[in-house]
Amino acid sequence: PAGNYSLFTIPSENEWTIILNKDTAMHGASDYKQENDLLRFKIKAEKSSRFYENFTIEISDIVQNNAVLYLIWENTQVRIKLNTTADERIMAEIKNKISQTPNDPDLLFQATKYYFETQKDLKEALGYITKAVELKNDNFYFFYQKALIEAALGDYQTAIISAQQSSELAKSKKLKDWVQKNEALIGEWSKK
Repeated sequence: PAGNYSLFTIPSENEWTIILNKDTAMHGASDYKQENDLLRFKIKAEKSSRFYENFTIEISDIVQNNAVLYLIWENTQVRIKLNTTADERIMAEIKNKISQTPNDPDLLFQATKYYFETQKDLKEALGYITKAVELKNDNFYFFYQKALIEAALGDYQTAIISAQQSSELAKSKKLKDWVQKNEALIGEWSKK
């Protein structure tokens, strides 16, 4: 459950015991009471990439819904995978906000980006971006995102048309980098 916990480790050569304890007011292991443990588990130890003088806690390998908690001391480390429910909360929030304001092109665009980046239902994402483009057809990036989704769905002919529209809008705003990005995609998709 959500809350504050103290962290203890019992390192050994081949595995460490990891302990989350509910008592956060103690000062060191002398006040430790096992009956306050929330969680206790063992995890395999491995060699660290370098020497660590002090016990070190790092959170790394961060991606969309998870990360790795590293506990490292001297030449030994353990890796604890952390998973979150961020994706579930974001998806629920997207659905809720779109139901409240279904004609907000920027909201539809943001939902589209999240769906595309996390490889959610791309057909639903295409519906969102198509509606966003209908509501706000002067944004080159909307058309660019639409083209990416259409290509991901295998509809290269339509993706080329969307990329051309994005390119024209980018030209009108003198955004050469975006014109080049669109032209590169058009060239790539023309070969498919």
